[in-house]
Amino acid sequence: MGYAAFIADKENNELIPVVAPPLPTDLINYPNLWAVNVELDFGNGVFGRRFKGAITAAANVVSAIVLFTQLQIDIFDSGGYCFVTAATKYFVNAIYIDGNTIYFLNLNYNINTGQLGLQSRSVSSRTNAPYDIWILYTKV
Repeated sequence: MGYAAFIADKENNELIPVVAPPLPTDLINYPNLWAVNVELDFGNGVFGRRFKGAITAAANVVSAIVLFTQLQIDIFDSGGYCFVTAATKYFVNAIYIDGNTIYFLNLNYNINTGQLGLQSRSVSSRTNAPYDIWILYTKV
């Protein structure tokens, strides 16, 4: 059993372990519980990674963020969201067309550089708009 932390007992000069709550055995199905920016090994050659951060960009401007770089992976599933405004949430691979303007939130993996990027464009300006993205992949 792992420990999440230790509490210092200064009176007795010892550390008391605090047990972490158990994680689901099917953690692959709960990306909201995954550690951030940590590669998780789900067995059978399947790995996962979660990214959290914030986007700041003007209205109608494409924002491009490199989430991480790792060569020789094959992404087979992804998900997540970004709040564009307090009331508007874009989901990964969402596309919204307004007249001649396209707004979106997409993941893009470049197999030559190994960079995973998050691109977005919104009708609204974004100031510290939080995102929470996850991917599942295998290693090539």
